[in-house]
Amino acid sequence: LVRLLAFESWRAAAAADASVQAAVRDLVVDGDRAADSLATIMQPTPTLEAAVRSARWRGAIGAVSVRVVACHGLGMAEPGGGVSGVYIRASMGKRTKRTEAARSIRNPRWDAAPFFFDVPSQDAPLHIDLLDSDCFRTEPYGSLVLRPAEAGLPSGVPKTLRVPLDGMPAAEIEFEMCFASTQGGDPAKAEP
Repeated sequence: LVRLLAFESWRAAAAADASVQAAVRDLVVDGDRAADSLATIMQPTPTLEAAVRSARWRGAIGAVSVRVVACHGLGMAEPGGGVSGVYIRASMGKRTKRTEAARSIRNPRWDAAPFFFDVPSQDAPLHIDLLDSDCFRTEPYGSLVLRPAEAGLPSGVPKTLRVPLDGMPAAEIEFEMCFASTQGGDPAKAEP
């Protein structure tokens, strides 16, 4: 994988997607080589304004940023008392992003850049899943579905949410979400 990142086309694809960067970090075993490889593909973090411009160009009603902060209550939710390799996967439409895996932590925290998604319609769902992964399989723990355009968020104002997971009532995902309409003003009045 490190060798593939030496090719410009692979490096450009990895640099364009923070979730690919997280997957690269999880797959590369040699920490020094991983840091060197990631340093070559890192780029400045995109902004919500840039995401809104892109969403407008593609005909969406807005854009949403989602920054995963933490998971709470995992030790209480799993019979074994802890999880290993947990990560969050967020998806909207055909676009999917993920955090890095947090290893052997009951209440993992992430310090990651926000994920940006186009919001194609008022009722477009944002899926957030908590998964546990090891070398052999990925196991879903819990999930939630939100509709950012209908969440009552003021346009362009980030809000921190702490939401229980379906399938794991003792566990909650904490994240910061910000919806911005391509029309400006109130996102609830945005036209598709």
